[in-house]
Amino acid sequence: MPELELDVNKVLAHFIDIKSKDGKANFLKWWNDNKFKKEFGFPASEFRIIAIEIGKIGKRVLFKQLKDCIDKNHWSLNFIKVGICISELSDKGERDKVTSIRNRIYKNKGWKELNIVNMGSTGAIKGILNYLTNLRLKEYSQESITKEFERIIEEWEKITVFVSNESNKDEVKLRVKEKVVANPPLFFVFSYGSEANHHAYYAIAELNIEQIFQSKYIWDTWPRFDSVGTKIYMWTFDAIKA
Repeated sequence: MPELELDVNKVLAHFIDIKSKDGKANFLKWWNDNKFKKEFGFPASEFRIIAIEIGKIGKRVLFKQLKDCIDKNHWSLNFIKVGICISELSDKGERDKVTSIRNRIYKNKGWKELNIVNMGSTGAIKGILNYLTNLRLKEYSQESITKEFERIIEEWEKITVFVSNESNKDEVKLRVKEKVVANPPLFFVFSYGSEANHHAYYAIAELNIEQIFQSKYIWDTWPRFDSVGTKIYMWTFDAIKA
């Protein structure tokens, strides 16, 4: 992780009053805020509840399992925590906060970090973890699994079919077929909203009846609900190795 770069004049301005109790508290608050922004792309002081939740996510079983699969110091892990947190905020209907955080991360970090956040926010982490765990069971080295995870980060938008309410079933079928023909090791279908879910669900069901996935992909579904009861679907397609 790169070292924290701070404005010397600002540091000195805070240091002048550091001997007082309030000065010390203000300095520590300012320092931690800048450190958090350097790591995550947005200041903890503006999103304090989110900063607390990010800390809690790091203790969850799902996150610990992911750390067991890849390099424990991998640069992406902080942003996966942000993505999971954003997913939960989105489910609660706090879309303005979600948009603000996404914009900050893209502006202060970049598209790779934003891809990771989006992976976490769509719920794809469960499917990715399942895929990486299978690689570990096949005795792939941690280095190989980490490289595969980095490939998923790089190609996230390319290997995900996003289904909107404006999509239709035939369009979804075509896009999923194209993924099967391209034959990536792993791909996803994500839908949110009643119309989107309907189109995606029946497109995949029909493709399954047509045996498009047979001997090519094992697939699974990861449904969940947001705070107003809207269903969210994430399908994962894991290629069957010959």
